[in-house]
Amino acid sequence: MTFDAKSIGVRAVEAAVFAVLLWGFTGIELRVLAGVTAAVFSLGVASDAAEEYVGDYAGNVLLGVLVAVVAVAASALGTVHAAVTALGGLAGGWLVFDGVQHLRHGIERPKRTKNPFAAAEDTKRVAAVFRAIDDEPRTRGELAADLDLDGEAISGALDYLETSGRVERDGDTYRVNEEFSRSSSLRSSPRRLLARVLEPFRL
Repeated sequence: MTFDAKSIGVRAVEAAVFAVLLWGFTGIELRVLAGVTAAVFSLGVASDAAEEYVGDYAGNVLLGVLVAVVAVAASALGTVHAAVTALGGLAGGWLVFDGVQHLRHGIERPKRTKNPFAAAEDTKRVAAVFRAIDDEPRTRGELAADLDLDGEAISGALDYLETSGRVERDGDTYRVNEEFSRSSSLRSSPRRLLARVLEPFRL
């Protein structure tokens, strides 16, 4: 997230939502709630500023230090179980290490678009064709009949999906590339999580 007035506003809204949820679920004193909310807002703004002026993943370092400090403080006060403290310390340490490693190697976060079909001329049509093929491999004729679209519209959508690598052609049938399939994404989630945890150790 870029660091500007808009990002600060977003962090303020996030902190406010967090405060409402925290108060609703715990009913903590308003004085304590105000302090926690201010801390959440400050952390978000500081993280955005760090990533804007230091580099991507600088926010991880900041968050990691905070998590580790909170874990140590909670342990010293005896308010949490030792296992929770250890987990917090490990999480904080990993965040710091991850941030430092990415900063050392100059690695930036991948730029993502909210709409994966944004480059297409007709995003809704392309998305509809993609979802249909993801549900079940289909031919051009089947897509035209199922989606009530003409051949030209189907061809344009398929050309875009093929070019972007999201759809593969097998004879007359089109199927979604495993990498972009919804079912494949669910199956690969644990593997992706493990890869992300190990990523800083491989840099």
